[in-house]
Amino acid sequence: SERSRLIAHVKKIKEIAPILPRSSDYFVIKPQFSGFYATNLPVLLPKLGVDRLILAGVATEMCVFVTAADAHMRDYRLWVPSDVVVSVCPSHGHAALEIMEHSMGACVAPSTDQDVSRWFKPDQES
Repeated sequence: SERSRLIAHVKKIKEIAPILPRSSDYFVIKPQFSGFYATNLPVLLPKLGVDRLILAGVATEMCVFVTAADAHMRDYRLWVPSDVVVSVCPSHGHAALEIMEHSMGACVAPSTDQDVSRWFKPDQES
């Protein structure tokens, strides 16, 4: 769980290099399924003025889904790009994306269908 050791480990994977954290980025350890459970996100995000989140990760039907639900309950706008999440069971992952889209109002368009810089502008309804 030490930041420098984790970054050193993933630097070996060339596909991850473009998204490596910068020194100014925040580092949050997620001990359970939700990114909000037992982390400082519930305090940090409002202090930073964040109102929109892009979620990506492994276990679409569990970790991504539970984090999305927690974020939705806190009134965050969500984008869960369908091409940057993965699931153990594809049908469960697809069902989770459908629930996030229809019940939580999340955008689930692939990452190639959205302009990230536009999505984060407050006046955009992407």
